[in-house]
Amino acid sequence: MRFPVRLTLRICSLAWLLAFPPAHAQVTPQDLEAATQVAAGWLAALDSRRYAEGYESLAPALKASMRLAAFEHSTYTVRVPLGALRQRVVKSAAPIQSPVEATKGDYIVVEYTSSFEGLAGTAESVLLAKQDGKWHPFSYSVKREGDLTSDQLRRVLHDRVEVARRGVGIVVGIVDKSGPRVVAEGRTRAEGGKAVDGDTPFEIGSLTKVFTAVLLADAVDRGEVQLNDPVSKYLPATLKALKAAGTDITLVQLATHTSGLPRIPSNMPMRDMDNPYADYTVAMLYEFLDAFEHPQPVREGRQYSNLGYGLLGHALALRAGMDYESLLRKRVLDPLGMKDTVIVMDAAMRDRFATAHRATLYPVAAWDIPALPGAGALRSTMNDMLKFAEVSVGLKPSPLAAAIRLAQGMQGVAWSAGANADVAVHAGATGGSNCVMAADRKEKRAVVVMGNSANPVTDIGSHLFLRSQPLLLQRPQVLRKEVKLADPAAFDRYVGAYSLTSDFSIAVTREGDRYFSQASRQPKLEIFPASETLFFLKVVEAALEFSTNAAGDVTHLTLLQGGAAQRGTRLGAPPAPR
Repeated sequence: MRFPVRLTLRICSLAWLLAFPPAHAQVTPQDLEAATQVAAGWLAALDSRRYAEGYESLAPALKASMRLAAFEHSTYTVRVPLGALRQRVVKSAAPIQSPVEATKGDYIVVEYTSSFEGLAGTAESVLLAKQDGKWHPFSYSVKREGDLTSDQLRRVLHDRVEVARRGVGIVVGIVDKSGPRVVAEGRTRAEGGKAVDGDTPFEIGSLTKVFTAVLLADAVDRGEVQLNDPVSKYLPATLKALKAAGTDITLVQLATHTSGLPRIPSNMPMRDMDNPYADYTVAMLYEFLDAFEHPQPVREGRQYSNLGYGLLGHALALRAGMDYESLLRKRVLDPLGMKDTVIVMDAAMRDRFATAHRATLYPVAAWDIPALPGAGALRSTMNDMLKFAEVSVGLKPSPLAAAIRLAQGMQGVAWSAGANADVAVHAGATGGSNCVMAADRKEKRAVVVMGNSANPVTDIGSHLFLRSQPLLLQRPQVLRKEVKLADPAAFDRYVGAYSLTSDFSIAVTREGDRYFSQASRQPKLEIFPASETLFFLKVVEAALEFSTNAAGDVTHLTLLQGGAAQRGTRLGAPPAPR
């Protein structure tokens, strides 16, 4: 898959050419000077990431047809891999004819020879249009040969981890006809830890489903099962037949998310929301299945079901007479040489493991999924995942190639395919990890991205796989440090309810030496002191700041979230001092 050599920030959906001869006598030397100054100021705004300012400089008609967010994402995508500007010299400034399909008018293109930290000696251009008597940026391009270099990709990852603080460690793997390539940034823990690399194990969440699908395809290849077999055939005979709308639920329905089973079983105890599957047992699973009733026909569309995939893996393991991990090891992982892909890690692997983190970068438990491992229980390294990817796209032969192809060829199995049947994509996530894999069998190319925080990395994978997909600009996250209050009882002056709107309030309480807030129609969440007056949440990016009046009474609370501040008034009188 080859990409254009000129990467253009399309401020409007117009193709434009630089080779048109001058056409407008009304473009004067003064116009050329003015347009060059506008271009220089606009590029300076982009250089310093003042994207909103750059957006405001666009022609009014263009702003009306393009949202600020789209402009920001597009600009960020073009510029962040290049790094900081080192030098920019004007090469030429000249009028051109109206771009193709554009409204007739006056246009000037300013061309530069530029160098960046990640790209030396390249061509850079700004096209400007004259509207309302002023020159406005209209389009921008910078010449960048081929795919991102490893250095440019590392700049993208560095920006995500160190500048935006939207990740702890991120590893990217790319495999094509030139071989595998791994680029990594960050660490295994937000506090301390080791540098992540191709041998760092991550939770891969629902990417486990890809391997469960291969197990199914392999069992079909071996003649052990048929896709249309009822799943009840491989479950204990003591269970009633598992049906949906009066029809037996089959293996292929589990694999294609068309079984009618819910996303998760309704009898999960979820004693620990940070590790929700940990307490769910096989006995509970059987209890749910025995009571399951689905009177409505299974709809043609999919209903994504972790339960369904977990049940599929469980049934295949029962058919083979071994547990899921042993079956996967014997039939898939060992044949592919994937020694670092496991469910249960030994001490050495735990020492290398990329600790899971919330989106706010606080550590959180890795998920345990004892009863439904086929849905998302695997841990793996990038080097192992690239071994799987190489076989998946046909770069390396394997006895499993036919099974992998069968799994990929069934639309909506573990892979989700779009209009291009050669392309397969699947993402995975747990409470503290995110990953994505994309594979193109025709081009023999695959991309894998793994991160150890709940912040998504799918945009990185999408852009590497298809450059027309933008990277998503990430706002820098405020990371707060927890302090300890000398006297927890001092928090009692904040206890009470605060009204932020007519139908939204926040209740603040203390339980021993722990502090809590509960917003309207939401669960109670623990808050942590960053100072005597500022308390923050670890589960979401939000904080509460308390204010007092001249008499020292606490009168207001301010919710700080998403870059906004929302003030709430205390309801009722403050509590009496203790």
